[in-house]
Amino acid sequence: LSVVLLDGLPALEVGCLLRTCETAHLRRVLLLGRAPGPPDPQVLKTSLGSERRVPIRRMGSLREAVVMLRETGHTIWGLAGADD
Repeated sequence: LSVVLLDGLPALEVGCLLRTCETAHLRRVLLLGRAPGPPDPQVLKTSLGSERRVPIRRMGSLREAVVMLRETGHTIWGLAGADD
């Protein structure tokens, strides 16, 4: 299982998500566009070292990430939040 994080997420939330991904034993985290990631100080603060234990890869676009994931046998699921 891998997770793709789009840009627009606050750095503190990315750090928290990295901790969650480590706990769930995810294969990798893909960061898209300008999504914050290590070495952002806020990501490092909230990830509590998870950034060293979860492989993180930066991808140029969602399309590129989906193609790579499909090629490695992943089933693609989407989840989006919306403002009220």
